[in-house]
Amino acid sequence: MFFFKVFFPLLAIVNPFGGAMITLLALTEGMTPKERSKIIRDSVILGLFVLVTFAILGEKILSFFGISIYSFKLAGGALLFKIAVDMMFGPLRRRALTKAEEEEIMEAPGIFPIGVPLLAGPGAITTVMIYSQDASPIETFQLILAILSVMGVTYLVLGSAQRVYSLIGRGGALVISRLMGLILGAIAAQFVVSGALYLVKEIY
Repeated sequence: MFFFKVFFPLLAIVNPFGGAMITLLALTEGMTPKERSKIIRDSVILGLFVLVTFAILGEKILSFFGISIYSFKLAGGALLFKIAVDMMFGPLRRRALTKAEEEEIMEAPGIFPIGVPLLAGPGAITTVMIYSQDASPIETFQLILAILSVMGVTYLVLGSAQRVYSLIGRGGALVISRLMGLILGAIAAQFVVSGALYLVKEIY
């Protein structure tokens, strides 16, 4: 079913049990439950809006730039594979935040970095754009439903972040991220192979 074909990869990329939850707890330490709830609501709404927008306009965006879906699969798969490697092993180098970035984070953490790029980052946007290509009206509906479902799960996880984190701990969150990264890596490889095979056929 197309819904599950989108739901599981997108859930693996958004990974609410990993980076989003850890970042939320770090940035909202000392805040009241009401303040934390507002940040969660803002981040999920923003993530939902961004992903649905790219799901609906993805084909038009690629057509505007003259990019074929197979070229995008090849490039997008490579990007997703890089994200998967970072999820499994951690990025090789972390860039220190500038003072301006730190101020932006503290001003509206629900928008940056939780809403974008943690919930609606390059990986999630690439995924919904790939699945939106040549999708029938029913599949487009299922795509949007999958996005809604992933964001619903994310809202529930972040809303219970303190209880979930107390149960699984940082170690458990990292283990889940590693597993999600493994799944995402397999999906990324499939995108790369699909795009590469088509382009090879076009050349030869």
